Amino acid sequence: MRLGGFSSADDLEAMKRILGLWIMGGLLSAAGAVPLPEFLQGLEQSPAYQRNLQEEASSVLALKLAEKASGWQVSGTGGWDQTPAGGTLHSTLQLSLGVLPWSESQRNLSREGRKSRLVLLRLEEEREELRLKAISLYFRLHLLQQQVVAATREAELRSRLHAAATEQHRLGNMKLSEVQQVLRKKTEAEVQQITLEAELQAAHFDALSLGGKGDPTDPLPEVFPSPDEQDLLKALENKPAVQEARFQLEEAQVQLEEAQRSGAPELQVSGSVFQGNFSGQLQFNLQKGTVSSEIGVQSTGQGSGWKASATLRVPLVGSQGANLELAAQKVHEARAHLQEAEQAQVQKLRDELGKKRLLEEHLRLQTLTLRQAEESQKLAQKRLMAGLISEAEQVELQIGLQKSRLDVEKTRVDLYLQCLKLQALLERKNP
Repeated sequence: MRLGGFSSADDLEAMKRILGLWIMGGLLSAAGAVPLPEFLQGLEQSPAYQRNLQEEASSVLALKLAEKASGWQVSGTGGWDQTPAGGTLHSTLQLSLGVLPWSESQRNLSREGRKSRLVLLRLEEEREELRLKAISLYFRLHLLQQQVVAATREAELRSRLHAAATEQHRLGNMKLSEVQQVLRKKTEAEVQQITLEAELQAAHFDALSLGGKGDPTDPLPEVFPSPDEQDLLKALENKPAVQEARFQLEEAQVQLEEAQRSGAPELQVSGSVFQGNFSGQLQFNLQKGTVSSEIGVQSTGQGSGWKASATLRVPLVGSQGANLELAAQKVHEARAHLQEAEQAQVQKLRDELGKKRLLEEHLRLQTLTLRQAEESQKLAQKRLMAGLISEAEQVELQIGLQKSRLDVEKTRVDLYLQCLKLQALLERKNP
């Protein structure tokens, strides 16, 4: 006879012993009973969290390098000029600095700042997700421990019922089909016990990957976070998906400004002085937004004097109009993309709020069912003492009551984690 996928009760017991050894090996790695704060202490040392911190350090370093590159740029040249009249040795020190926002160095710095802001926001969200995952594992471990205890108790009760049914069949008071039904329920309970123990073992391994060790002891808080919907809508601005779209819009606007400047007249003002073997020059380019200077030394004297000049270059024919139109179109597309990203986040938030409301309603109904099961259990106990129902009927009600309690607890865990997920959106820093 085959029941529940096992050829006999002996096969089932053998499998339980094998799985028991495997499960026990993992549980021995736990560090005993721990409260939630202690459970979360190892999170920052987990590989995932450390990778996150390393990426954050790289982003900060890239921004510092960009800041350094936006300062004075210094270079030097030297050479020898030979003419029939003789040779001249000369050297020049060149310095340049972007002083206006549209200079190349300042644009690069601004771009790196926006990229760094976006990366840091994404990394902060990843760290928050890791923290929520660790909290989720903590309370799910706590729930699984309760489920394992309940499943073990059910398996024991059904084993006792099977023994009683077997005896009743031997005495001729129960049909074989009824005994088989009791045996099937016993086997299903034992399989459920093994499955839950395996899930508990897997959850412990998942917790270890996030630095969490030990068996949870803290119950769920009595009061769950309840963030205001309007506050949540305002906080969507900080979501990385929205900030990335905003970054693309800012980039497109910079490109539009560059296209507008490319069609404007270019003004360059310079002045120079020379005295003997030394010379100096200072130059300002309005369109490029830069100031540059040169200091030169040469082996032959060149008298003394000074010179000032101003140059205005006016573009007459070119592709500025087409470039400007293309840049304006990209700004339009980027703005539409930002609106789509904001709408998508609003829809996701409404979905998450919908899940929260659904869980709240589910919990309300399960709580009513639990109260009814408790009343039924009290009544069944009195009827059992009066001899009006059998022990088997009373055990079924007892098992049903325990399952109702665990259903309520599971929904409470799901609801609490959903509330934490929403609350985390408000706690995220502004970019």
